[in-house]
Amino acid sequence: MRAPHTITMTQLAELASREPHPLVAIDGRSGAGKTVAAAHLGAALRLPVVHLDDFVPGWDGLRQGVEAVRHGIALPAARGQRAGCESWDWNAGGAGPFVRIDAAAGLIIEGCGAAAAVRGLTDLAVWIAAPTKVRMARLEGRSDWDAYAPHAAMWALQESALVKEFGWPRRKLVL
Repeated sequence: MRAPHTITMTQLAELASREPHPLVAIDGRSGAGKTVAAAHLGAALRLPVVHLDDFVPGWDGLRQGVEAVRHGIALPAARGQRAGCESWDWNAGGAGPFVRIDAAAGLIIEGCGAAAAVRGLTDLAVWIAAPTKVRMARLEGRSDWDAYAPHAAMWALQESALVKEFGWPRRKLVL
């Protein structure tokens, strides 16, 4: 696997702003800073942000969530079509409402597996890396840590499986 080329948030924003309808993926392991980076980029570019976790069907469904986002959101968005997908209600532990996404101006997809969801559709996929100690401190500080903690090891295995199957994005984002 080739090491990713390192870029900054400013460089990513510049690359995305050159596209008429940018499709950006921000990927990385849990606690790496994907959500924060996507929020900043979305605000800077005035683009909607899709959180892949909103479409993952439960703690053991990361791969299924990636494919749901790919087929329901990324592929239609890349074609300039209406995008949408059934969400997951984490509190109820079941299917949530169908969510429509306005991707006419472009779209940012963030989450573990975001790069796999947009594979072959865009060159604007980045990987955010952070040391394990930093990621764990961030995760333990989240309000949902108690719900996440029992599933953290299984989730990490799913993250690793996606990286093994699809590889790293060719760009690494430095925060």
